[in-house]
Amino acid sequence: MVGSRLLALAGVVLLSLCMLRGAAEAGEGKAADPAAFQKGFAAVEDCLKRGQPAKGLKALSKLLEAHREQPYARAKRAEIESVARLLTFRRDVKQPDPKTLVSGKLKKWTPATGDLKIAYKRKSAADLQKSKRSKLLYFPFDTAGPFKLTVTGKGYPRRTDDSPWMIFGGDTCPKSGEEVSYSIMFGVPPYTEGGNEVWLPASITRHDGDNKSKVAEKEITPAKAGKSYKLLLNVQRSSLSATINGKPIGKAKKPKAVYGSLAFEAQGWSEVTFSGKIEPSWLQERIDKAVQKERAAFDKTYDAKKVLPAWLFEGPKTPAATETAPDDELPDELDPKFAPDLLRVLMAVAEGRFSKAIKRLEDMKRRGASASVCTFMIATVHEASGDTQAALKAAEASTQQAPGFILGWMMKGRLLRRLGRHKEAAEAFRDGIGRNQGDVRGYEMAMLSMLRAGDLEAARAFGEEAAKKGLSSKRLSRLGGVLVKARKGPTFSRVYEYKSRNYHVVSDIGKKVCVDASKVLETAYTSYRVNFGWVRRDKTRLFKVYLFGGRTGFMNYQRDLAGLMGKPSERAAGIYSPLLKQLLIWNLPTREEMIRTIRHEGFHQYLDRLMPDPPVWFNEGLAVYHEYAKTERGRLAFGHALPDYLQELEDSGLLPMETFLFQQGKQFYEDGHRSYAQAWALVHMLKHGPEARRAQFEELVKAFQTDAPPREVLLRVFPKDEWPALQKELEAYVEKLRTS
Repeated sequence: MVGSRLLALAGVVLLSLCMLRGAAEAGEGKAADPAAFQKGFAAVEDCLKRGQPAKGLKALSKLLEAHREQPYARAKRAEIESVARLLTFRRDVKQPDPKTLVSGKLKKWTPATGDLKIAYKRKSAADLQKSKRSKLLYFPFDTAGPFKLTVTGKGYPRRTDDSPWMIFGGDTCPKSGEEVSYSIMFGVPPYTEGGNEVWLPASITRHDGDNKSKVAEKEITPAKAGKSYKLLLNVQRSSLSATINGKPIGKAKKPKAVYGSLAFEAQGWSEVTFSGKIEPSWLQERIDKAVQKERAAFDKTYDAKKVLPAWLFEGPKTPAATETAPDDELPDELDPKFAPDLLRVLMAVAEGRFSKAIKRLEDMKRRGASASVCTFMIATVHEASGDTQAALKAAEASTQQAPGFILGWMMKGRLLRRLGRHKEAAEAFRDGIGRNQGDVRGYEMAMLSMLRAGDLEAARAFGEEAAKKGLSSKRLSRLGGVLVKARKGPTFSRVYEYKSRNYHVVSDIGKKVCVDASKVLETAYTSYRVNFGWVRRDKTRLFKVYLFGGRTGFMNYQRDLAGLMGKPSERAAGIYSPLLKQLLIWNLPTREEMIRTIRHEGFHQYLDRLMPDPPVWFNEGLAVYHEYAKTERGRLAFGHALPDYLQELEDSGLLPMETFLFQQGKQFYEDGHRSYAQAWALVHMLKHGPEARRAQFEELVKAFQTDAPPREVLLRVFPKDEWPALQKELEAYVEKLRTS
C-alpha cells in the first residue's frame, strides 16, 4: 500500500487523513427520558451561573444516577465534563483577592469603571517602574479619566537639580493630531550659592510632539526647604492644577481626551497615593493571570473520573455491527509502478503547480492506474488549488466510482459546505456514514464541517449519534469540547453581558465594557452594510463577542482551535474564530488598540456570514481597511494611507499577481506583514482607484456572495493576460500613496 505513505509527503497542502476508530455501544439502564435529563442539566448549569458550585455538583450526581448508562447521557459527555470541571474548580479554589496582587495598599477598585485608589510607601513600591534615563518612577497603568496624585515626604529638597516633578499624558489630541503631555515642576525656594541667590520657579509645561510651552508659572515656589511636604496634582477633564501643602502653584487647560501614562520624581518621598480612573486592564490582567495559574494547578490534579460516574467513560458493551472502512487512505489499490507518478503529483501540488498535477493524474488513468484513485486525487488537487467547483465535480464522481470509500463522501460534504450548501453537505456526510457504520472518521469530519458552517445543532446531532454508538477518538472528543465552547462560550468567573441590535457581547470585566464594545461594533457594522450590502438580521443569531479580562484566559480559550482550523492566531490582541463563530478580544492596555482590533476582527465575523469562501487577500485586506478607520464629524471615514504598510511594500516589493491573487491561508500568513500590506493596497486601489477598478470591486462583492468558485470569479474579473498590467498599476498606486 502506498497511499497513506505518499500522502504524508504533501501534508502542508493536502488533507490530514489519519484518524482513529471506535465501536458501537448500546445504552442500558433505567427508562429513557431525554427531556427530563435536559431539564435537570439546565438546572445544574443554573447553579454554575448563580455561584453555587457545591449545590450544582450534588444536582449533577443525582441527575447522572437517575439516567445511568443512557445513550443520551453519554452523548452529553463533553458538556457534562466541562460543567463538572468548572463546578469543582469554583468549589475548591477561591477567587484571588485583588489586594494580594499589588505591592501597594489597594483602597478602592471598581473593575466596571476603572476607578482605583492605591497608596505606595517606599518599601512597598515594587509595582512602580523605574525609568532607565532618569529617577522618574512610572505607574504601571495608564490613566483614563480624572485623577489625583498625592506625594508626601520629609525634607523638601534645597537645590534646583533636585526639584520634585511629575509628568503625565501621551494621548493624541483630536484637534492637533499630536501626542500631548504635561510636566509639572514644583520648584525650589531661593538659596545662596557662590554669593548669588538661586531658585527654581514652579511651572506647568505643555508638550505637543516636539514642541513645548509654559502654560503656568509661579516665580517663587511656596515650598519650604528641609520641611515636610505634600504635593498634589489634580487632573480633571479639561483642566489640571497643582499645589504644595495646599498652596497653588498653577492651573492650565487641557484637551478632554488627553490622559495617558503617569510618573513622578521626589527626593525623600515617603508615600504616594493615586486616586482616579485608569485603564482597567492593568489589574484585570493580574487577576486573570492569578485565576489561570490556579486553574493550571487545579487541572494537573483534577481527575474527571473521580467526580463523574465510571459508566460515563466506559467503552461499548457490545461490538460494532460493522467495520467497513477501508484500511488504506485511497479508494483502491494502486499498482506500485505508479508510485513515482503519484509522488510527482504530490510534489507538484506542494509547489503550487496544480495544472501539471491534474495532467499527470489524467495520464496515469489513461495508462491503466485505478480510475477511482485518480479521480479522488484529482478532487484533492482541485481542492488544494482553491477550485471548489471542480473539486466538487470530481468528488461526486469519486463517490460514484467508490461508494464505500468514506473519505470521498467526506470531501463531497466538506466542499458543499464551503459553497454554502449546508443541507446537501449534511446529506453527503450521512451517506458516507451510512456506508461506513464503524468508521469514526465520518463523524469527526461531519462535526468539524457543520461547526464551520455555523450549524451547531447538526454538529451536535452527529456527535451525539457517534456517542450513542460507542464510537470515540481523541479528535472526536476534542470536537465535542469545541462544540461546548461554540454553544456556551468561555467559562468566565463572573459574567456581564449586553445585547445591542446586532451583537451579543459577554465579558468578565463589567457591563460598561460590553456596552462600549457594542457601540464600536454597531458603528462599524453600519459601514460594512454600506460597502457590501445587508446581512439579514436574525434575533436568534446575534453576532457573538467575548471580551476577556486578560490575555492568559484569552490564549487558553483558543488554544485548541488552531489545530482544527489550520490557521494560526493572526493577532495577539484578538481573533475571529470561524469555527466557533465568535469574536474573541482580550482587554488591551489602550482603548485605541482595542477599538482597532474589534473593527478588524469584527469585519471577519461580518464577512463570514455574508460570503461563503472569499479569497484570503480580499478578507484580510478589507479587515485592515476597516480597522484603521477614523471618526470624522461623528462618522467613520476610510481610505487613509498607512505608512507602515507602504514602507513594507517599498522594502519588500509586491508579490506576483499570479501568486498573490490565489494564495491559500497558509501561504498568506507565512509572510504575514507583506501579505497584509499588499492585500490592503490592492483593496485600497479597488475602492479608491480608477473607475474601472471600482467597478471590479463591486463585481467581486456581488460574485463572492454566490456559490461561484472564488478562483473562477478572480479569473473572470482579472483575466490572466491582464496580470502584468495590474501588477504595474498597483506598484504605481503604492508609490503615489507613499509620496503624497
